[in-house]
Amino acid sequence: VLESSIPVLRCATVASAAADLTNDTICLVDLGLEIKKKGLIGGMWMFVSDAFQYHLSKELEQRKQETDDASSDQARERRADDHEDLGGQYTGAVVSAVENLGKMSHNITCLMGKNHPITAAESNSEHDSKI
Repeated sequence: VLESSIPVLRCATVASAAADLTNDTICLVDLGLEIKKKGLIGGMWMFVSDAFQYHLSKELEQRKQETDDASSDQARERRADDHEDLGGQYTGAVVSAVENLGKMSHNITCLMGKNHPITAAESNSEHDSKI
């Protein structure tokens, strides 16, 4: 039963990654339009600023998670309500697009390997953890 459900999970993962990739693509098209509107230098500055904001928000998120691990449930609930968007949407879209393309290509390759029983057994044992 488990062996027959793996292709279904792979198909669902591909569908989910494709939906996320669509959202990422729309965000990157918006980036292209902003660069066109602001010019190359202004667009480059906007992208550098966006990358800085993305890394800053990831760092703050990691620090909050570390402090949440050591704090009470009430403090965690208060911090969850205080979540603010620091930016970094374009850099986040690039990172997410790369991750989603990796998920899609991996799972499609594994699904295609199902047609060949010898390679399917070899690839499933190595790659099932990446679903």
